[in-house]
Amino acid sequence: MRRPMRVKLSLMCERNETLVLADAGIDYLASDPGELSLFLGATGYDVQGFRDALGSEELARAVLDYFASNEPVLLAMCANRGISVARFMGCWHANNRTM
Repeated sequence: MRRPMRVKLSLMCERNETLVLADAGIDYLASDPGELSLFLGATGYDVQGFRDALGSEELARAVLDYFASNEPVLLAMCANRGISVARFMGCWHANNRTM
């Protein structure tokens, strides 16, 4: 089975924007150990793997996917960081387009 190709860059959300939003999500997770534990369980990362992956595109996409699939946490993180939910979801969508 072929996996869909991901668009690496988009006019809506370039790589830098993905990393900025992922960093905001990581900061949010770091401030809430319970939510961080749920993230680790949902994504399969262990603590050391999470640390090792910091700054990677793979972790950035995992963070965006996690928040996009968890509306209460998405809304809280966006409110705390002053990020538009539409901006976040536009970036998530740009990273999940198939060709």
